[in-house]
This record gives sequence, C-alpha cells and structure tokens, in this order.
Amino acid sequence: MSIYTANGDKGTTNLSHKKCLKSDDRIQLVGTIDELSSHLGLIKTMMSEAEDIRFIENIQRTLNAVCSGVADPFNREFRTEDDRTGQLEEEISRLEGAVPLSQRRKYSSGQQSSVSRTGYCKGSCKESRT
Repeated sequence: MSIYTANGDKGTTNLSHKKCLKSDDRIQLVGTIDELSSHLGLIKTMMSEAEDIRFIENIQRTLNAVCSGVADPFNREFRTEDDRTGQLEEEISRLEGAVPLSQRRKYSSGQQSSVSRTGYCKGSCKESRT
C-alpha cells in the first residue's frame, strides 16, 4: 500500500469535503488545536484523579468541536457556546488556586515531564489564539 497518490496535490487539501489551499489559515489552526489535544491526552495518562481526567476529556471534546467548526464554519452544529469558555476559565482558576504560586515552578525530576507538557499545551493554546 502506498502512502502517496503520485498525482500531486497542487498545494491543496480537503477540509470538510471541500478543497482548499494548504496555506489556508484554517489548516494551521486545525493542526495546532489537534496537537494541543494530543498533548492533553498524554498529560491525561499521567493523572490519577478521576475529576482531573474528566476535566481534560471535557477540554478535548470542546477542542474537537472547535476543530469541526473551523473546518466547516457554516455548520451551526459545531458552534461552541460562550458560556463554555467561561466554565473552562473558572476551572483553570480553581486549579491554579489549588497550587500555591511559590510551588508552581518547583518540581522533582519525576514531575518534569508533566510540567513541560503542560507548558507546551499552554504555548499551543496561545498559538491557536493568534
């Protein structure tokens, strides 16, 4: 089985069953959001608290809806409500409040991978907003 078509794609791809240029900003945005969701999935494997795992899964579901909306902006089924953003911000504030500021930068070598992953997620999230 070949992994390429040998036809050449002339710089286009399909996004929601419609051809668009690979240079389209939506392609970059969908890729960034997908990468963020993947890293969140990796972080989820490092967690043990069921409530925290559910929170990450909820974020991933929201990101999937956002990706679908970016790919097909005229389909109202993929619309994310504004109150969803507020709920996520409230949960982030709660989690930030659970760890004292003085402890946020301190970690042992065993925690380093999860700390660096969360930092990467934060960067990906900021990148998708620009």
